[in-house]
Amino acid sequence: MSSERTKCGSPAPFSRNGTLLAILIYMPYRSLTLQNFRNYDTHTIQLTPGVNIVVGPNGSGKTNLLEALYVISTGTSFRAADRDLVRQGHDWFRIEAQYDDDERMLTYSLVDIQSPKHFSLDGTKRVRLGYQQKIPWRNFSRISPGLARSSNAHCCSAITF
Repeated sequence: MSSERTKCGSPAPFSRNGTLLAILIYMPYRSLTLQNFRNYDTHTIQLTPGVNIVVGPNGSGKTNLLEALYVISTGTSFRAADRDLVRQGHDWFRIEAQYDDDERMLTYSLVDIQSPKHFSLDGTKRVRLGYQQKIPWRNFSRISPGLARSSNAHCCSAITF
């Protein structure tokens, strides 16, 4: 799976056979690395602080990317149990996110029954995220091409799958 970054002003990433396939995300992260998460083997994505638009055909991993951002931000998935996030044929997954000068990492293992989920926030290990460690989450879906190409388009970037 590959991803490509482009500026929002370019019309190409917003249409695949005439269909807009995008999700807008606003996150503080600079990069996200996924290992054995859903349909991702190992994949690193560079993010822009602020608005990012994820574009790609059905089944390319857009929602899985959003889910990974949600999981690393809040400590839980918005659509499945932790064990269901592990890539088929594997027994663990890892999500790493870089922001400012800090790092956030979540590792989940099907093998470790006693304590399968481990977080590392800026080098401090935790079993769960407390309220203060959670990052507020907001996403928008089904944006219009007009919005994406508006005069404010210079403030965001697109990640194309």
